[in-house]
Amino acid sequence: MALIFIVNPKPDAKGAANVLCDLKVTRPTGTTSIDEKNVECLKGVLPGAPYNMRLAAPVLGFVGEVADPVGTWRVDVTLRDVPRGLTMDLHTSFELLEGPEVKASSTR
Repeated sequence: MALIFIVNPKPDAKGAANVLCDLKVTRPTGTTSIDEKNVECLKGVLPGAPYNMRLAAPVLGFVGEVADPVGTWRVDVTLRDVPRGLTMDLHTSFELLEGPEVKASSTR
C-alpha cells in the first residue's frame, strides 16, 4: 500500500486547498498498471494548522496475484499544489517475490 501525505498546501482566495496528483505504477516488465492524471488529492477548506500532516484521498493498494510479474514495481506520484504553482515528484518501489500459491477457502 502506498500512502501520500501532504503538508502546508497553499489555500486559494477562498481559503481552500487544491492539490492534484498524477499516479503511475509500473510493473517490472515496463508496462503500466495504473496511469492516472489530475486526480484530486486534497481539496477544500482544511481545519487546523497548515503544518498538520494530511492523508491524500487516493490510497494505492496492491495485492500480488499469480499472474503478476515478480520483480521491482515502481510507484511515481506527481503532486501539484495548484494555488502555489508548485510541483513535487515522489518515487518509491517495492519487490514482488516469487512464492507458493495461497489458496483462499470459504467457511460459509
